[in-house]
Amino acid sequence: MDEIDLVARLRPRPDGPAPVAVARARARLRAATHNPAGVRRARLAVRWRLAGAAALAVAVTASLVALDGGAQGPRPAAAAELLDRAARTAAAQPYQAPRPDQFAFTDRVIVEPGFREQARAWQSVGDPDATPVLCFRRVTDPPSTFDCAALPGHALPAPVDSVRMDTVEYLAALPRDPERLLARLRADASRDDVATLAGIIADLVASPLPPPDVRAAMLTAVATVDGVTAVPSVADAAGRTGTAVTWIEDGIRHELIFDADDAAYLGYRMLRGDAVLHSTALLGGGVVDRPKELP
Repeated sequence: MDEIDLVARLRPRPDGPAPVAVARARARLRAATHNPAGVRRARLAVRWRLAGAAALAVAVTASLVALDGGAQGPRPAAAAELLDRAARTAAAQPYQAPRPDQFAFTDRVIVEPGFREQARAWQSVGDPDATPVLCFRRVTDPPSTFDCAALPGHALPAPVDSVRMDTVEYLAALPRDPERLLARLRADASRDDVATLAGIIADLVASPLPPPDVRAAMLTAVATVDGVTAVPSVADAAGRTGTAVTWIEDGIRHELIFDADDAAYLGYRMLRGDAVLHSTALLGGGVVDRPKELP
């Protein structure tokens, strides 16, 4: 199962894609990501398994142009310094190992072409295959309309030969050495034809489940990714401006955005050329005792 399948099953909308449409969308995705010429419309598979959030389909209509790095240009020397600060901030966060009967909570803003929502998700810690409790609202709606409802329960099996990277056991067993950790993430991502290293890293940073030392090691390891640079004045989906570390995978530019003052994680963006395909802002998260409870 990949994220396009999850969209079809989980998104609480009556006009969700039919199986035939999903198959066609996946074919368009593969064509679009390997052909940068002209104008394409594709559904882009976006990983969002950690913390039980429903994966999203990205509908894109854009002219694909070459990356220019922005008016100020990328700053390779600043990336390692920013990531080191982010790692120290992550390592200092309080953490208590979650119990199996608890729930991992995330609160995000998601922006895609023609689409802007706030999404909250509660995922069982002890049963990561259980359907998460999800609620969505348009960002233009007043908060009073932000009602949550549990979706019908059913299992969400991992793809064949893939590795479950959204469990407490997996995360606790990850190596703390940055180079070994990065190698492990790359190896496990390669067993899932939808996963990318950038998507996994964005998931891990946003999730409340990884221990602080794992999150810190991962951020330190990002500095060793080929071509990683730092770019100032990048806005997340909530409009907060920070400094991003960015690199390119398979023609897609990935950006992890951090607060300029304390290097706390703010959000994630995916771009093709100058078109933003997917942008998120992490508003909050934590481990709670029951669905719909806030930290």
